[in-house]
Amino acid sequence: MNALFTDGFEGYFDQHKQREKISTTPFARAPQLDNAEYVQLIGNTNEIKGYSELQQYREKELKIFFNQWMLELEEGFSLLLFGVGSKMDIVSQFLDEWQPDAPCIIVNGFNPASNFKDLLNLVVNTVVDKDVAEGWMKLPSERLILLLQHLKENPSPVVIIINSLDGIALRNIKTQSFLSRLAESPSVSMLATVDHINAPLLWPQEMLNRFNFVWHHTTTYKPYTTETSYTDILGLGQSRASVGVHAVKTVLESLTANAQSLYKLLVTLQYENMVNNGISDPNTMGIVTHGVELSQFYTLCVSKFVVSNEVNFKVMFTEFKEHKMVEVVRKDGHEITFVPYSFDDLEQLLANFKE
Repeated sequence: MNALFTDGFEGYFDQHKQREKISTTPFARAPQLDNAEYVQLIGNTNEIKGYSELQQYREKELKIFFNQWMLELEEGFSLLLFGVGSKMDIVSQFLDEWQPDAPCIIVNGFNPASNFKDLLNLVVNTVVDKDVAEGWMKLPSERLILLLQHLKENPSPVVIIINSLDGIALRNIKTQSFLSRLAESPSVSMLATVDHINAPLLWPQEMLNRFNFVWHHTTTYKPYTTETSYTDILGLGQSRASVGVHAVKTVLESLTANAQSLYKLLVTLQYENMVNNGISDPNTMGIVTHGVELSQFYTLCVSKFVVSNEVNFKVMFTEFKEHKMVEVVRKDGHEITFVPYSFDDLEQLLANFKE
């Protein structure tokens, strides 16, 4: 019997007595795209009816707050912009309107090559005389202490813009701690953006106090074109331990015919092992039990004239290991090799070999 009212504890439990249905379809079963199709679809994004108008509306709406942002930065607060969509354009427009007298340093946290050491050196080279900085320690932690002491004794304003403060290059706790100590300096004006929904979990209360953030909802609905250019978008939903199946074909095309034959032989053996084990589900991943002992595989490669000696075999096999196209696991004292792809992926690979 349903509750008569939707409020109160009876109504609450009545509305939640049945669990919501959750899809059991894995992301790996989504339609496969090649890079050309992906670029074409992304290019058509702004042609969606009303989408570009919505972006323009949000841009005009956000510009209204530029004066407030300037005031908050000048009063010693740090700004943190969050929301759906890339915020790089709106930050760039804000800088063009603000035009601070202080030097401005921009860091892209979404770039895996970014790190706190480079940022710190940029700040040091900007606000500290070269003769003074040459005698400073090289370790970032010690160099940061000397910089903060120098800024306290010789105030030199500097603006630091961090796109994707929660980016993969900056999200470790040590880097965040260093950045918070830098933001705490009265000479530093920091504006940062975050994109991940769990970004607030990065900072304990003590660190948040040092950052002294004013949070601004800055949804732009703009695509993360630049931010995602450093990641394999087409590999979403696939194992992080291996390259995508589409990338395998590209790798094989750059290798010799014998190397291609070696990989084809391993894929064939694993596919047959999975079939013999009664596997037919296309999403079943290849694991060590579907693999083959490495020494036996070497002997088979020699018998089929794929390799002539062990050195030649190791050179070819190492190439596949470096590209995460094979894995090697020690089990019961033996090295077992297998291909870390699903049953459906193996069928696609075999079909490519036949072309």
